[in-house]
Amino acid sequence: MTEPIFLFAEKIEAIDGFQTAIVVENDGEEEALHACEIFNVVTVGIDDWATPEENSAFDEDFKNVDRIILALANDSVGAYLTEEVARRLGKERCYRVHWPEGCYDSRTTIFDHGQETLRQCVADAEPYPIDGVYAPNAQDLVQLRRRPLDRGVSTGWANVDEFYRVRPGTLSVVTGIPGMGKSEWLDALMMNIAKTDDWKFVICSLEHDPEDHAGKLLEKYVSKPFRDFGFGTMTDDEIVTHTPWIEEHFKFLANDTEDGATLDWILEQARLLISRHGSRGLVIDPWGDLEHRRPPAQTETEYTGETLARLRRFARRNGIAIWLVAHPKKMERLHKTGEIPVPSLYDISGSAHWANKPDAGIVVHRADISSTITDIHVRKIKLKHLGKPGAATLDWSKKTGIYTPNWGENYG
Repeated sequence: MTEPIFLFAEKIEAIDGFQTAIVVENDGEEEALHACEIFNVVTVGIDDWATPEENSAFDEDFKNVDRIILALANDSVGAYLTEEVARRLGKERCYRVHWPEGCYDSRTTIFDHGQETLRQCVADAEPYPIDGVYAPNAQDLVQLRRRPLDRGVSTGWANVDEFYRVRPGTLSVVTGIPGMGKSEWLDALMMNIAKTDDWKFVICSLEHDPEDHAGKLLEKYVSKPFRDFGFGTMTDDEIVTHTPWIEEHFKFLANDTEDGATLDWILEQARLLISRHGSRGLVIDPWGDLEHRRPPAQTETEYTGETLARLRRFARRNGIAIWLVAHPKKMERLHKTGEIPVPSLYDISGSAHWANKPDAGIVVHRADISSTITDIHVRKIKLKHLGKPGAATLDWSKKTGIYTPNWGENYG
């Protein structure tokens, strides 16, 4: 339906002297309320032929009432009228009637359940929701407690699951010293979830060519090297056979224009892929290679905090998990051991918001950069049923990029 411009109200004299007006859509709905001895009822509708003066009179008709009960039908037209009337007359003084299950207006309610039920529905009308405001409801909370906790999906590694699980609607920041395997680990994480839970992903990897990246994912799917790595390299037939699965589950973003990959562009493409392909995850890698458009008067700390909050809102509104890769500042080796210390979220350049804003913070680290032993440090978990701070150890295969749990050591 195109958005109507004008509304009209009929039988407005019925609310003279009343502090409450009950709004319906037609005579049949009005008659059902009259049968219950409810007479302060006004009929409203859409009038495409009304003049601007007649349209403005609609607001004036209700100026003397404090409470407006919207008893409109539970259908597309009724839903539109409910929203439009509340917007025009002020949501702060509007209340909505909820019809019994199987009923959609006052007529069906009185026919199926009788006058007393209809009277009670009107008496129980609830305040119209105000955007951005949540009022706790006891029944909703009882149902929430009865529902099993949504513990998200497994990472594919039992020892990592103890500390971190993946759920749509969350933002995870992943950091680690360059060369420690942040991107490789994220690829393996996505592959595990795609294989076990059939998730689809959007990947904006600004450091990798999409074709090369697809080859790396194919290695993890087939469990064989993509290029000639000696015995066991995947065959051309295997590439042809398994590439459609990669294509189905992974979409790559590449922007080589002068504008570059701005956050606006990435989120716009992600929203399209969520709609068209049902994508459940988004990887942005790395933060430093984005085309940032920070206003001159805005500090880096303000910009970082605002952007992270925006990503978290996007994740929640669109029901996807987002991973954002960010490099830490240069880490100096420890004098006594010569080892590079494990970074914290506060070591990421730019702002303490890297530790404050995300739902989860993960550090990928190797005590010896030449080793295949990789520690996954979970530094922050906002939702306790999705994990806890701690660390798990994985073995990394240089041939295929696959990680497997290492139960021999755990660097907590």
